[in-house]
Amino acid sequence: MPQSRMLSSPPTPPGLSSWSVHSNHSIYKSNRSFTDSAEGKRQKRVMKYKAYGVEGKMKTSFRNGIRWVKDKYCSLVHRY
Repeated sequence: MPQSRMLSSPPTPPGLSSWSVHSNHSIYKSNRSFTDSAEGKRQKRVMKYKAYGVEGKMKTSFRNGIRWVKDKYCSLVHRY
């Protein structure tokens, strides 16, 4: 086998340059290390708390809307 053939890099898929393959890998690695840090974990936890709060507000709003419709229906049917 010729020496130059052994030193060549593996072929890249069509449409991808070797630069984009390596840069995507390094970006993925840096994002992963950020989420493993204490600050990243804190931010994820805070986002979950905010989501729980929004979910609770939506449930309350929906419940109040159903109650309003029920009260309107009863007042129209029973005339009180």
